[in-house]
Order: sequence, then structure tokens, then C-alpha cells
Amino acid sequence: MLKNFKGKLVVNENYITSLVTKKIKELIIDMDLAPHKVVSEMTKNRINDFINGRFLDNNLGAFGYEGSHIVTNVMVLGGQYFPREIGDFFYKNLYIDINGTRQHLPKQAMVEKHYRAVNGALCYILLWRGR
Repeated sequence: MLKNFKGKLVVNENYITSLVTKKIKELIIDMDLAPHKVVSEMTKNRINDFINGRFLDNNLGAFGYEGSHIVTNVMVLGGQYFPREIGDFFYKNLYIDINGTRQHLPKQAMVEKHYRAVNGALCYILLWRGR
């Protein structure tokens, strides 16, 4: 069924230990599939973490502490999905109210990273602040 499927395959899981991630890799290999686009996306609301003083990566923003989870989901597909050409980073800042004071948290609301994989696939790494 998947061999002739031309639509999107969406997997709602974001950790490398997931059985779903393992199965996707097996299907890609067994069916000799060559996805031309891979999107690894994570939505996580860390506002309470910020309010409670959790670590902020002011250099890489949200990508600094969540990026490894998202990138690993693509890398586990195999070396052919490793970056060949690094694309752009896009960020959005987060503004939250902490004890009646508006706080500006640079690069904490969203990060988007693009790269071209060794096999030519376009890979998108996306992290969004959840609601």
C-alpha cells in the first residue's frame, strides 16, 4: 500500500526509543523508499518551566535544549539523512508575563532549521511553543 502512496505520512512520536520510529526506518529500507522531504516537528509548552527558572539557552534558543530530540528522529533513519548542506535558522521570540512583568525570551517561541541531506532529501526541523 505504501509503495504507491504519494501523500504525506505523519507519525505522532518524537523520541528515538519509539517503536514507531523503528518501524518507519524498517519500512523505508524494506520497501526501498526514498522520501524527498522529511519533517521532524515538536510542540512543547515550556512556559511554566521558564516561569520556574528552568535553563534557557540564550545562544541557540529552544533548539539548544530540544533540538537534539528532533534532529535525532531524522538521523536514526540512516546516514543518508545526515546533513550535506546546512540551510537557514529561523526563530521567533517569546513574550510572557512573570509576576506581572512582561519578559522577553529571545529565540524561545519557535525555531525552524532546514538542511539538505546526503541523499538529497530536504529536511525540516521544527520546534513550536505549544499552547
